[in-house]
Amino acid sequence: GPHGTTLRRTGSSSGKVTISVAAKPKAKAKPDPEPFRLSPSDSGVFPVAGPHSYGSDGARFGAKRNGHKHQGEDVIAGRGTPVVAPLGGTMNSTDYEKDGAGYYVVLDASDDRSFFFAHCRKDTVVVKGGQTVSTGQRLCDVGNTGDSSGPHLHFEIWVGGWRRDKHSRPIDPLAQLRAWDR
Repeated sequence: GPHGTTLRRTGSSSGKVTISVAAKPKAKAKPDPEPFRLSPSDSGVFPVAGPHSYGSDGARFGAKRNGHKHQGEDVIAGRGTPVVAPLGGTMNSTDYEKDGAGYYVVLDASDDRSFFFAHCRKDTVVVKGGQTVSTGQRLCDVGNTGDSSGPHLHFEIWVGGWRRDKHSRPIDPLAQLRAWDR
């Protein structure tokens, strides 16, 4: 028994017990994460402050790439067009990726989303990690750096932070871009 004691049978019991065995319950499958829904009060500004257009089907979220899927939306604009913060928040980081994003910036918005802006024109990033920015503040200019076939902004929205942990994930930014593009 517990604590090292010897258990003994008392009375006239036979020592036989009926045991029912049931299969181990299956673990409930985790549901897919809730899709991020825009709230009617979701205000902000379009991240390209000038004439622009949306890319073709190959520039859309989920388009096939070599070894991965496109995680953002490409917004075509002239080289040097200002890229601005759609919402206020804190700059997460700025960096350069030669064979990918080129010059890029990451903004952590106050609503638990992160925004990723890639292919910024060289020498135009005017923010740094840890800096607080306001809605509409200039971050960089549209460029053609990294693995890019022409001037455009590659824009991503991440729920749960940009590559923060296993729960972080990109979502299709097109609906949000269109809501801001009014």
